[in-house]
Amino acid sequence: MAKWWKIKRELNRLGRQIGHIPVVLYEVFLAARYYDYILSRDRQIFDGQQMPSSKSAIYLIFPQFGVLKSHVRTLRYLIDKGRSVTVVCNAPISPEDQEMLLHHCERLIQRPNFGYDFGGYRDGILAYQARLAEMDQLILLNDSVWFPITDDIDWLDQVDQLDRDMVGAVSNYGIDSQPAEKFRDLEFDYRTERKGFHYCSFALAFSSNVLRDRSFLRFWKWFPLSNDKRKTIRRGELGLSAWALRKGYSHASTLNVTNLHAKLADLDTERLLQVATNLMIPEDIQLSKLKKQLLPVLETLSREELISFILTGVTRQGTGYALPEFTVIEEKFPFLKKSPLWLHPEASRISLSILERLKTPASKEALEEAKEYLQPKLRTSAKP
Repeated sequence: MAKWWKIKRELNRLGRQIGHIPVVLYEVFLAARYYDYILSRDRQIFDGQQMPSSKSAIYLIFPQFGVLKSHVRTLRYLIDKGRSVTVVCNAPISPEDQEMLLHHCERLIQRPNFGYDFGGYRDGILAYQARLAEMDQLILLNDSVWFPITDDIDWLDQVDQLDRDMVGAVSNYGIDSQPAEKFRDLEFDYRTERKGFHYCSFALAFSSNVLRDRSFLRFWKWFPLSNDKRKTIRRGELGLSAWALRKGYSHASTLNVTNLHAKLADLDTERLLQVATNLMIPEDIQLSKLKKQLLPVLETLSREELISFILTGVTRQGTGYALPEFTVIEEKFPFLKKSPLWLHPEASRISLSILERLKTPASKEALEEAKEYLQPKLRTSAKP
């Protein structure tokens, strides 16, 4: 006979699950309608000075400190590459910033911050829906990264050369996640069929084949908006990638991580040690503990152990977060995530070190912004 405490535990668990059902039903069936009919009343749409183009971009920004130089740099890059841009603003901006943005875009959407980046992308895509089927390409970008942070690689040229229906800057979770303490057992076998595989949403490109597909627009119209970040990642990044793969669209990432093991193996031992030392772990407690244990003895590990430790970080944190020491410095990847600056002190140190070593105009600009992010009380130009 089951013990009473076990029965009580299971009843409590079932009660919690049942309690979540109304929230799930609301988000899946009603959240988008609630935004469209209620919250969107506070949305404002302005026409910019840029002419429409068959190749367009949606650039989502959250300018909590006002529109920054790095925002303008990204916009100028898109314009120089012949993309017409819809800027979607998930935070209020000053009249001066609004006027400046209108000089650099086709359309500006100022909206309530509901649904994170996918809520903003959704507004941008629905604004394009009348001509979506006639477009040659649509880019989705957001300001969770500095871009372009390097001068060596032209990302949109890479996208065009790949000639796929869906292209991401980088993909995550094509390797089975590995328990931190078992890093030596890792087997590198990168496959897009794995559960959780997805292309990161900070930079995505879609071809005309996708844009003509009516189910692409339906995906966005009925997207279950949520202010829960984990749900948005699961339904957005994972959901959109799963949709594209299920439909049989061709896909790829500009940063090829399918041969990451071989690329790391090509590094000399000194450089491999530096990549391992600067493995970025902003949000993984187990991996952070492992790294703290290994740092004093890294030089005693074999090259294969070093590579397995690095790749374990990739399996648990994602390439874009874990590996800028390799991706940005070695591969000249033009994207650098911003959030590690405030998520973890060591990740912040590594981010600042990368920006200092790059010595590009964009990295110098980003370094100034990074230091201000870390000292918000010193900001004198923050806008409401």
